Amino acid sequence: MANRLHWFLEAKGIINTAQAGFRRGCSTTDQIAQLDTDIKHSFNQKRSTVATFLDINKAYDTVWIQGLLFKMAKKGIAGSFLGWIKGFLSGRSMCVRIGSVTSIPAPVENGVPPRRVTKILLYADDVLLYSMVKHPADAEVTLQPALDKVRRWGRKWKFRFAPDKNAMVVFTRAHKPGNDPLLYLDGHRIPSQPTFKFLGLWFDSKLLWKSHIDHVTNRCLNLKNLFSILTRSKAGPTTQTLVLLYKSLVRSLMDYGAIAYGSASKTNLERVDVVGRAILRNILGAKRSTPVEMLYAETGTESLSWRTKLLTRKYMINLSYKPQNPMHKPFIQLATSTTQWKPRSTPGLIKELDFVKSLGISLVSHQLLLPSPYKYPPPSRPPDCKTSWFPLNKEQAMACKHRTTNLFITLNSSAPVTSIRAYTDGSKSSTPESTTCAIFVPTLNHEHAWTLTKGSSVFTAEVTAIYQALKLIYDVDDCPPEAIIYSDSSSAITAISSNSLSDNEAVTATREIIASLKSSGTRTRLTWIPSHTGIEGKERADRLAAMECSTQDGDRINNSLSP
Repeated sequence: MANRLHWFLEAKGIINTAQAGFRRGCSTTDQIAQLDTDIKHSFNQKRSTVATFLDINKAYDTVWIQGLLFKMAKKGIAGSFLGWIKGFLSGRSMCVRIGSVTSIPAPVENGVPPRRVTKILLYADDVLLYSMVKHPADAEVTLQPALDKVRRWGRKWKFRFAPDKNAMVVFTRAHKPGNDPLLYLDGHRIPSQPTFKFLGLWFDSKLLWKSHIDHVTNRCLNLKNLFSILTRSKAGPTTQTLVLLYKSLVRSLMDYGAIAYGSASKTNLERVDVVGRAILRNILGAKRSTPVEMLYAETGTESLSWRTKLLTRKYMINLSYKPQNPMHKPFIQLATSTTQWKPRSTPGLIKELDFVKSLGISLVSHQLLLPSPYKYPPPSRPPDCKTSWFPLNKEQAMACKHRTTNLFITLNSSAPVTSIRAYTDGSKSSTPESTTCAIFVPTLNHEHAWTLTKGSSVFTAEVTAIYQALKLIYDVDDCPPEAIIYSDSSSAITAISSNSLSDNEAVTATREIIASLKSSGTRTRLTWIPSHTGIEGKERADRLAAMECSTQDGDRINNSLSP
């Protein structure tokens, strides 16, 4: 139900475009990067940024159910779905139990049930308002009307803001910035603070990130004690398990927000690295004189500065493919701007922009090529195809190829004679670098191979091969009753047959061609079979794909790279 609701809100453009949390293809990193970029932009122009952080008091427990249902109906959510939501939220009660005595159940008129996936989608509870001004006091002119509007909205929908949790931070690097603005919300003055925790990161007034680095360092030191206990235990986990635990607990803590706080001074960042290396020494039992490079090589980890560069570059490439992301438009403007940035006021995205461009990756021209993932199909309508799986796994099939071949012949002969069977395969080579796909359709006496866009994954090649086979069958004059596709990619079959949204355009295109085949009277069956086990049709498709990798003289498919 949550997937259906999410699809409807995104497809109709109902969700506020500024929201990043709990949206597919978005994350809190987007808003962290946007706030960091805007603050740095104001620093670069010798201006200040005044930000107000608002918190809704008891947000989960005070949602007005009738108001929520009214807004959903107003947005076009009606019928049985709205009735289901109403029944889900209404008619609840709670009671208190002390020992063996239970109170009389009392009705719950407001609030969203806890631990439900729908509650985080039905509303957002973190609000940030900020304005870039010449002098901090000037923010009163722009922010106070916005705060008054927020207050009126809260009263209308029965929300209250917590005065003790609201805060204001004046981001400035001016020597004498002047007086702080006087901002009020619901009669309470919003206090000014030098630092504030927003979406897990501590933002300080000069954006030097010292407070956040102190927080990360202290948490890593606490985790260091945990690893010390584990490494000294005789029955402790293996080194491989400890490294995995390090990546899950320590590195994830360092990675979060590194796109923003990674621009801090090397001295502050080194403090985080020192604690991380101390934990790695505990894991390996290495001495303090062990070279740093050896620690990273033995554990398969990297320094914080290296991780920051990697995460920033991946984030930019990923962001350029998502026009629905709230950070997409500001990033495109940032990438095409000719602004001269001062060293201390340069956003983290700008620092890695030149390197990404040097790889020949375009961050602007292709953003409109990918189809919307909310175009087709809705989650309530899964793809119209059946799936089947070979009774032996890959290891069992490789152990006795003769048995595998005979079993496949038996299964293949059980299908109707009028069915069209097709074998598909995808391949990728590093020398030369190429990604190809191929199909072999014995019923139509047809075989073909294609070369995909440079950098395409094997998964995309496998899905594209299935799409090309289905397209060939769809173009046949006499519509067959069934199309059977044999593929050795379980991930491709699972993705196509799933009702989950996909960012891969090949998956979306394959689902559409399956729906077109159904409307013309052709059923589709996707069957997984093991590769390199002597199955004739599959071996032929494998050879075609491998040969295309070497020669690259076939047709080319100009597919877009998936984010």
